[in-house]
Amino acid sequence: MHASKIRSFTAAVIIAGLTGIACSSSNDGTSPVTNAGNGGRTSKGGSGGSTSSGGAGGSMSGGAAGSMPNGGAGGTTLDGGGTSSGGALGTGCVFGGDASDEVDASSPSARDASVPERDGGPLHYPPLDVSKLGAPLAASTPFLFTEGPIWDPKKQVLYFTDINADAIYRLTPPNTFDVFVQPAGNPDGLALDANGDLIIAGFVSRDVARVDGTTLHPLASKYRGEKLNSPDDLIARSDGTIYFTDPTFGIDGSQGFTSQPAQLCFQGVYRIAVNGSLHLEDQSTSGPNGVELSPDEQLLYVSYTNTGEIDSFRIAADGSLGGKTPFATSVTVADSMCVDAAGNLYVASLAGITVLDATGKNLGVIATTGLVPTNCAFGGPDQRTLFITARMSLVGTPTSGNAALLALENMPIPGIPGRP
Repeated sequence: MHASKIRSFTAAVIIAGLTGIACSSSNDGTSPVTNAGNGGRTSKGGSGGSTSSGGAGGSMSGGAAGSMPNGGAGGTTLDGGGTSSGGALGTGCVFGGDASDEVDASSPSARDASVPERDGGPLHYPPLDVSKLGAPLAASTPFLFTEGPIWDPKKQVLYFTDINADAIYRLTPPNTFDVFVQPAGNPDGLALDANGDLIIAGFVSRDVARVDGTTLHPLASKYRGEKLNSPDDLIARSDGTIYFTDPTFGIDGSQGFTSQPAQLCFQGVYRIAVNGSLHLEDQSTSGPNGVELSPDEQLLYVSYTNTGEIDSFRIAADGSLGGKTPFATSVTVADSMCVDAAGNLYVASLAGITVLDATGKNLGVIATTGLVPTNCAFGGPDQRTLFITARMSLVGTPTSGNAALLALENMPIPGIPGRP
C-alpha cells in the first residue's frame, strides 16, 4: 500500500475505529500484586545461518495475517498496585481475583552484583541535527511484521522479532541471519534484563518471559488472577525492575490472530519488582505501547498509540511510578521507542522515526520511505548504528516482504549498551 494511503486510512481508523472489550469478574480486587507465572514453554531454537518458513539464502518468512493496532477496553477506575494514574475508565466493569501475592521462584531477588552497572545520566553531546542524518538502508526484507530490536553488547548480535512468523531472529554482523527461538509466543518487544538475559513480551501468549536456551520461563501472566491482555513492549532497569505495556492489540483480531476475550477491563503499564511481584502502575484505554527509560533511569516514557501521546513518569526508589506528565503529543500511531546517550527519544510513528529531545521538543523525522516503523534500537560495537524495524502495510494479511529490518550507521550520538 502506498504510504499516503496508509496514512489517510490509518488516521481514519484511529479516529473512528477504536472499540471496547467488555469483561467482568468477581471479588473486590484490592490486592496490588498477583500471579507472576511459573513453569516454562519449550521452543525450538535455530542455528547459525538458517532460514525459517521456506526462506532461502538468509531470507525469512512465516505466515499469518496482520493489521493496524486499534482497540480499547472499558471499565472502572481500579485502586490496584502502583500509582494507577491512568484515570477513570467508565462504568460496568467489576474486577477482582486472586488476593494473594504470587512470586515466580525463578525471578532474581536482587541484581547480580557481578554485572557492571550501566552508564547513567545524559552525556554531553552537541544538539542533534536530524536533517543531517542519512537515510536508513534495508539490512534484510523478507519478513511479515518485524518488531523488538535489541543489541546484545556481550554477544555482539542483534535480536529482533517477527510477530506473525512467531520467531525471534538473530543478526550476527555483517549479514548472517538465523532463527534464535521459534515458536516463541508470537513475541513483540524484546529487552535485556539486569543480568543480560533476553526477556520477551508475548503478544499472543499473553505473558512476559525470560529466555533460557530454548525454554521460555514466564515472569508474569496474570494480574489478580486474570490473564494479561497482550504484552507489547518492555524495558529493564539496572536494579532488576522490569516495566511492560499491556494493550489489547494481540487479542482484538486486528493483527491477524484469533480474537481472544479480554479478562481485564483496562490496558495497563506494569512493573515486575526484583522479587517477582507484579504491580499495576498505570491504566487507560489509550493503547499503551512503547516503553523506554531515560539514560539516568529516573524517568520512564510510555507511548499511547490510540491518542498519539507520550507521557513521562518519575521513578521512585522502589521502582514504582508517579507524576505522570505529558511529554509529547500529536505523534500519530506512536509505537515503540529507543533513546540515545544524550537523552534524545526516537519514536516509531506513522511519519517515520520521530525524534524528540530530552525536553520533548520535536527535532524532526527520520524518513523510512514506503515503510511505517514499529521500533528501533542502537547497536553495533560502538553503539552508533540505529536499527529500525518497519512494515509496509498496516492492514490485511502480511506476506513475505511486508516488513524489513533497516539500519542507519554513523549516528552522531551513540546509544546506551544493553538498552534499545
